[in-house]
Amino acid sequence: MLLTATLLVAMAGVAAPRIDRLTGVRAGDQRPVSVLLIDRDFGPDEAISLYRPPPSGEGGWLARREVQDGERLSLTWADEPACGGLSAFARGVERVGLPRIELVPPPSAPRPDMGPLHVRHALWLRATDDRGAPVEVTLASLGSGPGSRVAAAAESLADCWAERSPDR
Repeated sequence: MLLTATLLVAMAGVAAPRIDRLTGVRAGDQRPVSVLLIDRDFGPDEAISLYRPPPSGEGGWLARREVQDGERLSLTWADEPACGGLSAFARGVERVGLPRIELVPPPSAPRPDMGPLHVRHALWLRATDDRGAPVEVTLASLGSGPGSRVAAAAESLADCWAERSPDR
């Protein structure tokens, strides 16, 4: 348990600078409302940033995908209406289940599913608390967890990514 907690804290520390950089990347005048970082030991790292539809009501959701493979960086975009699944993906991110806080695990706690080895996920979200105050939440996990589920859902956008820049 202590080793797992130590690994998660170390991983969150490594992902934090990248998440901080990505949360500042604007599309037009908007900052993202969500950033998913997929950090792979073997293979390319990937980041998907999600932007709300513009306040004008013209246009829909927008996603920015950054893939880093060694020194090679590729940048692609998906937007509505060209990508019909983007709105459903955004609704899924909005409904991501937050983890239950367990400072002391129950004595009969089952061994958790750790998911795939050598893959870390960090999911950053803009949110509001139960009193409506704005908060930023970052969830970091090894292999499984909310970030892994969002990454799996992002696979539905595979045919949406294009190298064109958005008109925002």
